[in-house]
Amino acid sequence: MHDFVAIMRRLADEGRRIDPGLKAFGACRHEWRFNPPARIEEVQALEHELNITLPEGLVRYLTQLGNGGCGPDYGIYSIDEIRRKSSWLPDNPDLPVLLSPEMNKSEWEEFVRGYDSIPYDENYDDAAARYLGRLTAGTVAVSAPGCTLQSLLICRGAYSGRIVTVDFDLRTNMPPLFCERFAQWCTGEVAAALSERK
Repeated sequence: MHDFVAIMRRLADEGRRIDPGLKAFGACRHEWRFNPPARIEEVQALEHELNITLPEGLVRYLTQLGNGGCGPDYGIYSIDEIRRKSSWLPDNPDLPVLLSPEMNKSEWEEFVRGYDSIPYDENYDDAAARYLGRLTAGTVAVSAPGCTLQSLLICRGAYSGRIVTVDFDLRTNMPPLFCERFAQWCTGEVAAALSERK
């Protein structure tokens, strides 16, 4: 892994220098700053609570850079935000990780059709949450590109450490978008946002 922490610090410094008006998308929320870092015990408590092991990139971000702050789009969530935004994690931590770069268009369309076929009755909320739990198994939310989009970090399986952005509007023409591993995604997206401000 490249020196992710040093690169992110440099990018945040550059953001404050070249975008003092916070015009870059999402900068109004993170202001090119990091919250104070989390203690490793806080990260471990989150892992225990969610019954998941966070990949190294996110752990380094939370404990060496900040407990949330500067990052892609509106920034990286704090531990409390990760906990709140990941409340849809399934009760069963052994569900297979459904999200993968191999998921083809027809598999995505089939998943969306299944969601759309849930009967809208007094049991809808529970049924919809269980169905979405199949999609989000093995992931945590780390950032929001906006509206109904969430950037999820895959935490187990063959693609552990990769980012996938999902539109929870669940439209057949908006399949999940797979990105690099957390550190590369984070530095790459922030650098791209800054290049638009130059």
